Amino acid sequence: MSTDALMKKAQGNILNLAIVGVCIFVAFNIYRGKEGELNLLKEERDNEVKKNEILQGINKLQNNIRIIKDDVNNKAISEVISKLGNIARETQVKITFIKPQNEVFPSGGGYIKYPFELSITTNSYHKMGKFISRIEKSPEIYNIDDLSIVSNPKAVEDKISARISVSTILIKD
Repeated sequence: MSTDALMKKAQGNILNLAIVGVCIFVAFNIYRGKEGELNLLKEERDNEVKKNEILQGINKLQNNIRIIKDDVNNKAISEVISKLGNIARETQVKITFIKPQNEVFPSGGGYIKYPFELSITTNSYHKMGKFISRIEKSPEIYNIDDLSIVSNPKAVEDKISARISVSTILIKD
């Protein structure tokens, strides 16, 4: 084989290598660009998954709020009076009168307040404290708004009397 033939063959190989090198360079740049796009798409997907998780959490909270609202709003005046009477019996306190008051619509509040005036008698401060504590710990949400206690040492029975303002709430829609 002559040098000219070898030179032509080498030139052809160099040309082929150059073409292959250019093709590899172009393919690498295309791959790098597509890899960047793929990473952006993965990032977007991850963000969307996080958004979906947050939305599912919000949906669960809304369901919980709806359940709580239904529980809080599931009251009738007769049930409130009955519940207060039961608490009084359990704590050995006598209710001498209970009077529902006009409902109150606090400004800016998302609820309606239903107050009740109570007059109670008992023979010990401990029983009265137990009564008040049971009212405030009740799952039906009662608040003691006002309390005035009077001691009557001359009384034969139930030497302690109190006037209590109790309220419960209903959540507006």
